[in-house]
This record gives sequence, C-alpha cells and structure tokens, in this order.
Amino acid sequence: MPDIAPTSGEELARRFHDTYERLAPEFGYETRTDTREFDPQSSNGRLMIAVCKEIGCFIDAEKARADRVEDAFRAFCEGLEMREIDAIVIGEPDDTRRLGEVMAAMIRDAITEGEV
Repeated sequence: MPDIAPTSGEELARRFHDTYERLAPEFGYETRTDTREFDPQSSNGRLMIAVCKEIGCFIDAEKARADRVEDAFRAFCEGLEMREIDAIVIGEPDDTRRLGEVMAAMIRDAITEGEV
C-alpha cells in the first residue's frame, strides 16, 4: 500500500482502478477486458477522475477541519497555566469532567462561529 496519498483526481482514479483490477479476482469478479487498462480519455476514465476529484476535495476539507480543531485545542491548552491543567487533571473527578466540559464548549463555540 502506498505511503503517500494521491495528489490529483487522476492519480487517485488510476490507483483506484489498478487496485480494483488487482483485487477483483480475489472476490470472484472478472473485470471487463475493454476497461482493464485505465484510459483517462475514455468516458469511464473521465468519470472516475471527476468522482475522485470530488472525493479528494471532501478529504481535504475534512483534514483542514481536523487541523483547525487541533489548533483550537492547542490554543486552549496554551492558554491554561500548567498548574490549572494539573489541578483539573490530577484533581477530583468533578474537576476532570469540568476540563472535558470546557474543552467541548470551546470546540462547539469554534464550530458554531465557523472557525472549524
């Protein structure tokens, strides 16, 4: 399995096609002979590229959203003094729950305000 994510719709479509062709026999499926080679100029190839571009945009948006949540969490943590973190995490169970509630509220507010 490749370590690097595809960078374009065509690259993802080509990887999808090649993987599909490789795995099909393991599932008792015989692919069509006329589409065994990926042809980016064919109707099927253009459709696969268009679909993969849309999926790529969705994945990119989700990655960006996850990065914003992580950034918000880091900013939240940096805003707390270490003694506050220790008091909340090491303190009583109610204090630990309070940290979770504060973090959830902060992330919920960021999402509501469109920051995430």
